[in-house]
Amino acid sequence: MLVALTSIGCNKMEDYVTTQEANFERYLTNNKVTDREDYDPENEVSGTVTKFYDRIDGVYRWITNESREGRDQLQPLAKGDSLYIYFDAWIFESTRKKQVFYTNKQNTITSRFPNLNTELWSTDSLGIKLGDGQFMESVERAFVGCCEGDEVEFLLTTDKAYGKKPNGVVPQYSPVAWVVSIKAISKQ
Repeated sequence: MLVALTSIGCNKMEDYVTTQEANFERYLTNNKVTDREDYDPENEVSGTVTKFYDRIDGVYRWITNESREGRDQLQPLAKGDSLYIYFDAWIFESTRKKQVFYTNKQNTITSRFPNLNTELWSTDSLGIKLGDGQFMESVERAFVGCCEGDEVEFLLTTDKAYGKKPNGVVPQYSPVAWVVSIKAISKQ
């Protein structure tokens, strides 16, 4: 009996993940973002800039300003490096970012939460050392290869985010999106 219940629970999670992945791919397609692995340069339209997303350990990563001038001259993040970020964390619903549930961006706090007691919210950049396990492991791995100045969207299915348990205002089985600005990097 326990094996059957465990199997049902796993199938439910797999169903959520499959649906959430399809929704992420629709969201990215709607934003004209291409899976880097499916890219065929022979189909490139002259004069256009192709936007790409990557899947890294199940996390969808879209560097929204990847084609900016000079980015190719920057040192990418590696495990052990530190970075300082500003972010908005969103509950993702269907094919859109629905509701901010956590942020350290002053403009988000004042525009989305005008009655919030901002003394309780930090607007300082968040420091993360990649690989120390203090941040979401799946996102830490997806940061590898990003550069200072990158604007990045990380889309996480429920199994990569908070899973079966609700987390604050994030309902159980919810996919999330982290929209991150990498302000500074300190190489190991």
